[in-house]
Amino acid sequence: MVNREYHKESQVLNGHEKHSMQLYRALNRQYSKEAAINVVVNFIYKRLGYRTMYLDIVENNKKVMIKDSSCKDINEKSNITDTTISGVFNLSLSMNEYKKPLCLEDLNSIEEAFPYLYTMIQPHKLLSTPVFAQSKLVGLLIIYDKEKERKISCELKDIAQLVARELTAVFSRIERQNLAFENMLGLTALENILLYNPEDSLDNTRDPLQKIVSIIPSATGMKKCTIALLDEDEEFLLPHYSTFDKSAKTKEKKYPLDKTKTKDHTAIIAIDTKKPVVVYDALTDPRCDPELSKELGVRSNVVLPILNVHGKPLGVMYLDNGEYETFSDRQVRFLEIIARHIGLIISNIEYIGDLKAWSKYDGLTGLLNRRTFENIYEEVYKIYRYSEEKFSILMIDIDDFKSTNDNYGHQMGDIVLKNVANCIRENVRQKDIVARYGGEEVIVILKDIGKEEAKIIADRIRHLIENLSVHNISVTVSIGLSTFGIDSYNKENLIHIADKCLYEAKSIGKNQVICK
Repeated sequence: MVNREYHKESQVLNGHEKHSMQLYRALNRQYSKEAAINVVVNFIYKRLGYRTMYLDIVENNKKVMIKDSSCKDINEKSNITDTTISGVFNLSLSMNEYKKPLCLEDLNSIEEAFPYLYTMIQPHKLLSTPVFAQSKLVGLLIIYDKEKERKISCELKDIAQLVARELTAVFSRIERQNLAFENMLGLTALENILLYNPEDSLDNTRDPLQKIVSIIPSATGMKKCTIALLDEDEEFLLPHYSTFDKSAKTKEKKYPLDKTKTKDHTAIIAIDTKKPVVVYDALTDPRCDPELSKELGVRSNVVLPILNVHGKPLGVMYLDNGEYETFSDRQVRFLEIIARHIGLIISNIEYIGDLKAWSKYDGLTGLLNRRTFENIYEEVYKIYRYSEEKFSILMIDIDDFKSTNDNYGHQMGDIVLKNVANCIRENVRQKDIVARYGGEEVIVILKDIGKEEAKIIADRIRHLIENLSVHNISVTVSIGLSTFGIDSYNKENLIHIADKCLYEAKSIGKNQVICK
């Protein structure tokens, strides 16, 4: 009797070893999670005639992602006509309950544990076996039956545990391989982004951020990438940079940072919390706009806040996928690194842009500085050199400015100089060029202005400054004038003539305009 029982048990064990070897060999040839699941589905159906699906578990968010879509081809070959299930659902039991094998043989218990499966496929028997990776629940192997008569056998339970164990091993192997490959691709792509110097592209026709946005999808394995930045008043998000087609709805409008005015709250949450927002199913997530998601073909995404160097939100980065997706902590951390660097790039661009703007102007008067003037003068000269139009130059100098500094101090002298500069700037046209030429000298280019009209403008400026009282200090200026096409066609000589006329105005009494 003992020998017979031992022999029977040995047959079962030998049978399991045989199945284990067959399954191991089949799974060992697979290089993707979906392919491994298909092998399992096929194996269980051919071996025992049961239907099978695998559910991904997102433990932190108490969500279940249905991955039955990966088994569709097998189901069709096996004449299984159940509707393919895809979506994200809340768990109805506690997470600890799903970490244990569940053998459910009545409709009430199935409905309680898996209400969405009960509604969609209405199984009469269901066996749920947990799949772990590094002591963490990563999925559920679901074996179910729609026949009332059959009961879940001990053999099926043993095979389910065997399959779950083999899936754990193959998932670990695939994850290690994918991790190594992702590290290689990710580091290369991240290096391209991190080493990208926005200063080199500030003068290029293509925006550096658009170039970075085009790199990110291939670097992260996502379908689309969009950077939406806050407007100046921080009331709207504007999707400035995107890999979506220009005709897409996301490029056509601005999105208010008010939950009552927009259906998609993910960006608002990311900006408020300064943390990533992960969406597994954009069609059912209450934080998303399902209509917009359908139109754009977005099923899952990660929304990351973009912060400047001081931690202030500048906007968000959307990374979208066209399929339901679970995102690992490692993936989200990798995306956070990219978003953080984009924030630094934007801060750097703004800083460099400010530096470039500031470098054009004189720090005291706010007028263009001499170097910038000379660059602009060169361009103006090129335009007028082959034109019949004229332009005039005014060389303006504050009279007795040294005495003002000596008598009232240099701080008061600076105030006088700033007031004179403002008076000149406010009494010429916007298209005219006004610059601090040196010391207390200001130079003006009056575009499309001949000698007679230029003299009238110069006299008006001189008169306004004469009536300008700065802390009860009287101020006057002397002005020298020259006109292109009349006095000279040479740009250096034209300034020399205006300067010579200024010197003459000084020598014959000051507070007057002299021209050749």
